[in-house]
This record gives sequence, structure tokens and C-alpha cells, in this order.
Amino acid sequence: MKLISCSLYNSWDTLKKEGSASLGDKNKDIALSVSKLLPGHYNLESMAKEIEGLFAKYKYDLVTEINQPVGQLVIKNFGGKPIALDRDLAG
Repeated sequence: MKLISCSLYNSWDTLKKEGSASLGDKNKDIALSVSKLLPGHYNLESMAKEIEGLFAKYKYDLVTEINQPVGQLVIKNFGGKPIALDRDLAG
């Protein structure tokens, strides 16, 4: 068996600690809810899917896109509440 081509650049990332994101209230300085993302191996598509579903139980949807050809994850927040990603998840 011979490997003809392989692309590994920026294909997987490991979230070593539990990541969290908080959904706030723009009129107050407190977080209304906190959602967690479990540690593990994620590719860009699976990370985007997990981030989109972080606040689904609160009926607050985020939209994620993968900006091609750069391979950059873009998170769009169309709601009126600010979100904050912790340092591990943002990195």
C-alpha cells in the first residue's frame, strides 16, 4: 500500500481542558448561562458543529462558517446577547 498524498496542516486540534462559553445579558454584567465543551480531538467542522449547539437548550443559536480557502472558523452571533469563550476554547 502506498500513500499518494496527505494533508495534515491544521486538520486536527486537541482541546486539553474542558472549554466553556457563557451567554450574557448586555444590560447586566452577569452571565445567564454557561455551556461546556468536553476535551477531545476536533477537526474544524466538528468544532464548528459543537459551538453552534452550545446554547441550543436555551433556544439561542449561533451560526458558524468555515471561511475557505484559509480554513478559518467564523462565529456569527445574530442575537442580542453577548457570548464569551474561555481561554482554552478560544485558543
